[in-house]
Amino acid sequence: MQSTIIFGDVNQRVSDLVETRKLLIVDNIKTDKLEVLFSNSEENVSIKEKQFLDKAINNIKETSNIIFNPNGNFSSTFISNLILILNVVPEKTNIYFLFPHTNNSKEEEAILGMIKRKVFFFYGDTPNTLKISGPDNSLSSKHKISILGSCDSRDTLRIYDEIYGGNDNVVLSSYIARNSIACSLAAPIVFSDSDLISIDSPFIKKCVKLDLNKNAINDVLSSLQSKDSILLIDFMDERFDLLPINGSFATMSWDYRKTTHYQNNKKDEYITFDSSYKKEMTLRSLDKIIELVTRKISVKNIYILNFPMATHYIDEAGSTQFDDIRYSISRYNNYLREIISNITEKHPDIHVISPPSWLVYGDKNHLWGAHPYHYNKLLYLFSAQKIFQK
Repeated sequence: MQSTIIFGDVNQRVSDLVETRKLLIVDNIKTDKLEVLFSNSEENVSIKEKQFLDKAINNIKETSNIIFNPNGNFSSTFISNLILILNVVPEKTNIYFLFPHTNNSKEEEAILGMIKRKVFFFYGDTPNTLKISGPDNSLSSKHKISILGSCDSRDTLRIYDEIYGGNDNVVLSSYIARNSIACSLAAPIVFSDSDLISIDSPFIKKCVKLDLNKNAINDVLSSLQSKDSILLIDFMDERFDLLPINGSFATMSWDYRKTTHYQNNKKDEYITFDSSYKKEMTLRSLDKIIELVTRKISVKNIYILNFPMATHYIDEAGSTQFDDIRYSISRYNNYLREIISNITEKHPDIHVISPPSWLVYGDKNHLWGAHPYHYNKLLYLFSAQKIFQK
């Protein structure tokens, strides 16, 4: 028997399909529960629905089949969110989508325009009325990616690789974190290796050095070796304040604040991350970075992750709220909203990846722990799908 998950109601048509194909239902979520999930009411967090979703994604590699049965609900919001889940399922998992009894309907045409992988469409009352539609979901060539951002971008690639089973077609050319884009083009800051001896991680030490010597953007540009290279940007590390040093600025990341260099240069006054001055710095620097990058690659090869901080995380016990003040969640999300609004207005050809609000929640079992910037796997897969499955 093949393990099967049902998204939607288990009615007679589903039962007939399961029996004929000798499938084994291991879990299911009803259509009305999916509607609750997609509505994302802040007053009534969809705990059980998100628990189901996390379990389904965590077990997706062992799942042979998924049946999607909207059971007559073809509203645009419901279907677009349902297809979002469908599109991230690995190709090796069979997908069945149940339509009403008629073939070639308007609903079918709309859905075919949204799907990014092969799907078995099931019509009528018997499981014999099947047809296969949808594009091949395989990567045809290597994708070389450079990251200017944070663990948000890195985790997008990591989870994609984990779920899709070690895909060699994705090559990480460069990864720079702990660097504020706002001060990335400022004047270099003098430092010695002994100033950073408290940083144990070679990767973090490299990132802090790039922040101080202001070579991060040169590193990114050097990594864009092909016109097909991709640049992935996120703004999560813009949550750090900036320390003025001799006419320049250092990113006040946790790692930098542990160093002798910080202790020797710290002062009472600094640039708060969401100040108007910092926003202006960020946008000016970003405009210049885009200008430099598009001399090497197309603007359409630039992707920006629009990930607001999560307000809560979900685990087996339920939902837990993050501390808004401790993490500056509201402040950061307001800051991000302004930055993204400016980008979409000035650079409309850049791909801005914005997950639906019901997808923005944390994962207690995340590799690096539960924090507002450590998300559930489906959010990462949604973002990767936007990059790789066009």
